[in-house]
Parts: sequence; C-alpha cells; structure tokens
Amino acid sequence: MVKYQEIALQSIKDLRQSVEEQLNKLQKDVTDKLITLFKEEKRNMEASSRQCERLMNSMVNTMKSSVTAAEENDTIEAIVLYQRGQAEVESCKALVTEMSTSFMSVSIKHQIVPRLVTLGDEAMGKVVIERQRRCLPGDLDFLSVPLSDRRVKEIGKFNVKTPSDKERCWISGVVYLPNEQIVLSDHNNKKLRLFTDKGQYLDELVIRGYPLDLCLVNNNTVAVAVYGRGGVCVVQVEDSKLSLSSEINMPNGKHCYGITHTDGRFLVGTIGGEVYSVTQDGTAVLLHKYNNSCYTLTQDPVKGDTIVSVSNTITGDVAVSRLSADKRHMDVMKVGVVSDARGIDLDREGNIYVCGNSSHNVVQMSGAGTHVRELLTSSEGMDSPQAIAVGGDKILVTSDSTDQENYIRVFQLH
Repeated sequence: MVKYQEIALQSIKDLRQSVEEQLNKLQKDVTDKLITLFKEEKRNMEASSRQCERLMNSMVNTMKSSVTAAEENDTIEAIVLYQRGQAEVESCKALVTEMSTSFMSVSIKHQIVPRLVTLGDEAMGKVVIERQRRCLPGDLDFLSVPLSDRRVKEIGKFNVKTPSDKERCWISGVVYLPNEQIVLSDHNNKKLRLFTDKGQYLDELVIRGYPLDLCLVNNNTVAVAVYGRGGVCVVQVEDSKLSLSSEINMPNGKHCYGITHTDGRFLVGTIGGEVYSVTQDGTAVLLHKYNNSCYTLTQDPVKGDTIVSVSNTITGDVAVSRLSADKRHMDVMKVGVVSDARGIDLDREGNIYVCGNSSHNVVQMSGAGTHVRELLTSSEGMDSPQAIAVGGDKILVTSDSTDQENYIRVFQLH
C-alpha cells in the first residue's frame, strides 16, 4: 500500500507539472498573438498618420511660400505655387474620401470561452479584434459634398441565384464587408452567400433554419438571425470562404428576425416585437417590446444606440426607433412616408436609410429623423424593398417582389 501510494503521489505531481507546462505554452501563444495583433494595428494607424502628416506639412509649406511670393510680387512663382496647392487639395480630398470609408475604432480584447471543460487550444481564451465604423470629424465636411445632399443613380445589378437553389431567392439580409465583399442571406434556400460588390460569386454556406437579418461582428465575422431554430449563427469569412463558427440558441425559443452586435453581445429583434440582449452563452435579457415585428437592427457607432425598424403599416405608429443601452427608446419616424419598415442601415455621416416594403421606397433621413427625403421610389422601379446595406457612397438594395427577388441592385450617391 505504501509503495502504491508513493507511485500515485508522484503521478499526481507529474500531472500537475504537465498541466502547468501546457498552460504556460497556451498563455505564451495567446500573449504572442495579442502582441502581434496590437503591433499590426498600431503600425497601420501610424502609417496613416504619417501619410496625413506629410500631406499637411506640404500644404503648410505651400501656403507659406505663396504668402512670400505675393509679398514679393513674384507672379510666376505664385502661379506655380497655386497649381501645386490645387494638386495638394485634390490629394487631400482623395485621402479623406479613402479614409472615410475605412475609419474604424479598433478594440483588441481577450475573450474567455464559456463552459470550458478541457485544456484545449482555447483554454486560455482567445484574442478577438472588434471594429466599428466611425464618422470623420465634422470639420472635414467641406472637402466633399455631404451624402445627405447627393443625388442617387443606379450603377449595377446582378443575379444572386445559383444552380443549387431549389427555391426562388428571398434575400432578407445583406451586409457590406470592409474589403468590398458582401454577405447575403437567402431565406428560402436556407443559405448565406458571399459575393464581391461587383457581383462575382465566391462561396455559400447552408444554414439550419431560415436566415434573416445579418450584422457585422468584425472585419471577417458576420452573424445571422435564424428563424425556425430561434437563435444566432456566427460565421467566419476568410480567404473568400464562409464557415460556421458557432451557434447561439435563444433560451425562450423566440424566432429571431433582426440582429446587430455591440460590446461583445448581440441585440436580437423578434417576430413578436421584442428586442433582446443576447450574450455568447445564450443568456437573453429583454430590453424593450414594440407592437410589431422588428425585421432589422443596426448600430449607431457614434451615439451607441441601436436603430430598430418596426413593420407597422398604420399611420402614426412607430416605423423607426432608437433604443439606448439603458433601455430608453425614442421614435425617430412614424408610419407615413415609410410603411412596413424592413431593411435599415447607417452611412458614415450618421444618416439612416430605411426600406419601406409596403410604401415601395427607400428613404434617407438624419439621425434624429428631422430631415427626410425619398431616395428611391416606384418611379425608379423600387418594388417591395427588403434589405439594404451602405458602404461608402454605395447602396445595395434587395427586393421580395416576384420580378426582382433574385437580384441585388447597386446605387451610388454622387
């Protein structure tokens, strides 16, 4: 007995040492990844900063030289400097336009995997990057015409139906990725599809249940609300391929319609009009209940509010609402110009875009709903618009009408 006890005690010590060695290795791996990602993001930020600084210094020098040339009445030098200044202003406009489409706040976080039962690769958690689109400061607006003042024109249209589809398409959700690819959800064929925004097909993924609204989690991750199974599917988008990362089931079995993501949790709208906050482990907290289905949710990255579309058709009922983190809500738009609100999205200036499914239009309005204009109506062939995505100055719109259901239309604000 003494002999076996000594052997057992030594075995326990050896196991403890082995576990510590494995944990040390896992800690080193996840630490190295965090440091590498941080350095990469910092390098990108510093490169953009240097580019802005070089252009700013060049413009300042041109301005000072122009003042000197004017004081010395040097006409030829003044003309040369004027031409150089014009070129620099154009370069500045191009730089601001480029940066405005990719202006993000970046958060690198350590995420612990829930319900851990083994010492696997994610025993020490994982490092995730979250990016939220941000608006450029308002004092740069003079460099370009605000999106709220631009005209809209159709620049393309492409078919999203694939040979494997057994049903007609119903594109119920679409999301723009930062790399100019788009992910769309096909409710009828139970699929997600990946395209370029020029219409080139890349990949598709079969979903268990009926996929509806989509949201961006980070640069290479999207999430889809799934009807029928009552949950959320998280999908990776890497190397032009879609792969299922995880599934979250709603504890109350609610059918999910709309979805958005903020601060590591999902906000989900339901057929009954409820909006829930849902964590990665499936814990759901009711935030608010509207009087009709919430088809689409999106996030205001500046104010931190959730923008909710409500599918009401009775004049005076809420069509678009703002829901804050502390559960306060404010009606932004009533049913009138828009009826049966479906797809909803924001541009970089904070303007809200809404699809009126029954009113057959797409409306652009200010964040508070004080300025409203119809961008697209039935006269532009807009029939029962369903989903919308805004990327830079481009707008993607889908429809559930019979003659447009298999297509995505591409518009540009110019």
